[in-house]
Amino acid sequence: MPFNRGAVGAAASALAGLSVSVYLLFPEQVTSSPYCTINRFLSCGPVVTGEYSKFLGVPVAAYGVMWFAAASALSLLSLRGPHLLRYLTWWGAVGMAGVAYLVYLEFFVIGSVCVFCTLAHLLGALVLGFAVLGRSEIG
Repeated sequence: MPFNRGAVGAAASALAGLSVSVYLLFPEQVTSSPYCTINRFLSCGPVVTGEYSKFLGVPVAAYGVMWFAAASALSLLSLRGPHLLRYLTWWGAVGMAGVAYLVYLEFFVIGSVCVFCTLAHLLGALVLGFAVLGRSEIG
């Protein structure tokens, strides 16, 4: 039985996003990276250590870890049961709603964009895109 290309792409994107989100849990590591501070606007420091870096006392990156862990599980399960891509599509839409708010905060409230956060956001969008592609493959 051939693999569903959408499920494979979603799994790869979700696992990559999980690793980026775990990295973001350690702001001291992130801010010491040479890729963190490119200029005043592209700077992870204000994003990962500022007042908006936690929600309800929990680091925002921890929510990313939980989201990508669930997306990884759903996408890996979808390799055997492509019908599960329906749930991954919905999960991806929920994630993109969260990403929209986080991007709003970065651009209009914090005034800095975190490169690593942006990578996680793009990987989340890929999870959603691959889930939609995978659903189109199963008819």
